[in-house]
Amino acid sequence: MKKCILILALLIVGCGNQRQQQVIFAEKLDSVKRAYITALDSMRLEYANTTDSLIRIRYTNLINGYRVNVMWQPEYVGYMGKIIGKAIINFRKRDKHFSMVHSHYFLNDELGVADSDTIQFDKSHIYEIEYPTQDTNEAVPFSFEDNGYTLVFTMWHEGQRHTNAYRYYKVGIEGNCIQDDLYQITWQEPYTRIDDLSSFDGGKITIYTHGGAYYHTEEIYQKNYSTDSHELTQIKEYIEDSVFTYNVEKRLVRKEYVKRN
Repeated sequence: MKKCILILALLIVGCGNQRQQQVIFAEKLDSVKRAYITALDSMRLEYANTTDSLIRIRYTNLINGYRVNVMWQPEYVGYMGKIIGKAIINFRKRDKHFSMVHSHYFLNDELGVADSDTIQFDKSHIYEIEYPTQDTNEAVPFSFEDNGYTLVFTMWHEGQRHTNAYRYYKVGIEGNCIQDDLYQITWQEPYTRIDDLSSFDGGKITIYTHGGAYYHTEEIYQKNYSTDSHELTQIKEYIEDSVFTYNVEKRLVRKEYVKRN
C-alpha cells in the first residue's frame, strides 16, 4: 500500500513538473512571437515611412511614343529654384517597357515654385504634368535624340560655369534601354564630359574645357562609323592670343611577332 502511495505521489509530482515545463515553454514561445511581431511591425513602419517620402508623377502626354511615370525623391532646392532628387523613371510603349534611375531628376514650376529649403508635397497624390514641348524652351530632366534612339538625362547645374551636364544612353531597336555601366555610351569618351559648352556638328563632337580668361582647350572627336564610336582626332589649346593645334593620329611604332604555343 505504501508503495502504491509513493508511486502515485511520484506520478503527481512528475505531472506537475511536466505542466510547469509546458507553461515555461509556452511563455518563452509567446515571448519569441511577440518579439517577432514587434520587429515585423517596425519593418513595416520603416517601409511605410520610406515609400511615403516618394512622389508619384505621371506625364499626361506621350514622350517619344512612351507613357512615362516617375517615382521621385525630392531632396534639395538647387540653382534657379529647381527641386532636385533621385527618381526611377518608367517608360512604356505598348508591350515594351523599361525603367531608368535618374540621380538629378528635377522639375521647373509644374508643381509650384520652391522659394525655400522646405519641400512639401502631398505624398498620397499622383501629380499629373505635361511634358514641355520644344516651343516652350523649358529645361527638361530627360529627352530623346537621334530620332528617339538616344535617351539623354539632364544633370542640372552639374556642368562647367553654371551649365548643365548630360548623360547619354542608347535605346535599342526594339525600344528598350539598359542602364549598363560597362557597355552604355554614358561612360565612354567623349560622353563622360558633355555639357552645355560642348558642340555637335554632324559626326563631330567638340568638348570645350574652360581654364580661365587666358586658357581653354577644345578636344575634337570624330565619328568612326565602322565601330559606331567617337575617336579623339585633334586638340586645340588656346593660350592668351595663341592657338596650338595638335593632331592625334594612330601611327605604327613597332611591329612584333609573338610565338604562339
